[in-house]
Amino acid sequence: LEPISSGDMSFGDQRVNDTPPRDRDIAMVFQSYALYPHMNVGRNLGFSLEINKSPLEEKEKRTKNASQILGLDQLLDRYPRALSGGQRQRVAMGRAIVRDPKIFLFDEPLSNLDAALRIEMRIEIAKLHQRLGTTMVYVTHDQVEALTLADRIVVMNQGRIEQVGTPLELYQNPANKFVAGFIGSPKMNFVPKEADRFFGSKDIADAAISCVGIRPEHVALASNDNDGHLEGTVEVVEQLGSDTIVYLNYGHDELFVVRLAGIQTVKVGERLKCTFAPEHVHGFDRNGETIPA
Repeated sequence: LEPISSGDMSFGDQRVNDTPPRDRDIAMVFQSYALYPHMNVGRNLGFSLEINKSPLEEKEKRTKNASQILGLDQLLDRYPRALSGGQRQRVAMGRAIVRDPKIFLFDEPLSNLDAALRIEMRIEIAKLHQRLGTTMVYVTHDQVEALTLADRIVVMNQGRIEQVGTPLELYQNPANKFVAGFIGSPKMNFVPKEADRFFGSKDIADAAISCVGIRPEHVALASNDNDGHLEGTVEVVEQLGSDTIVYLNYGHDELFVVRLAGIQTVKVGERLKCTFAPEHVHGFDRNGETIPA
């Protein structure tokens, strides 16, 4: 929908710089659903085919196929005002499916849904992609959506591409501090190099290193008072059932976060020592770039 300022854009081998968006054979699912309120679900689904003057038989066939894929068969006569948020999003997705496009564009399609519906619709989109096999470009600020849905992730910051890779590549080998902090929940801990006394054989004395990073799930509690790489006072404990998230004050600006498996009996005000393996530690230079291990 935006003019190209430089370079080329291609769909497969076809250059589309000068091709109007309506002729690029793409379908877009918007954040706001953008359904026609005066049309029922069935007509909303097939309206693009109606505009293109597709044969009635073809329109009905595609509409029926999309409604079956998304479980909308019982809702075809309803109007958008009578639908839940999740149902409206299904209709918006179905309207894109009936076009049978070369590429789907998703613009933060789940951001208007509550937490339970987001999970449900995330699964629906994953199943849809597996079933259709069509390229999908999905924009989101939710890293869980990115990690669970994507084959490849493009992490962007201020309009600049920071890293491109599979979800696990970005998680295990972030290119810089921005990517390291963006991928993972809770986010990676960043410790000023002067604050650490850990890493054993890993040399962090090099002046190029500005800080080191360790993910909360890669931290364990020290087994005895003589062990431990970092010590702090417990300020907050979050009991999630499956995990216990502990926030430690270790004398620096940000709290150090520890993610422990299961239910742990940790109390606010308690002093804890943490330990972690060198292979899980990331080093960053003054520009925020990752220093190879």
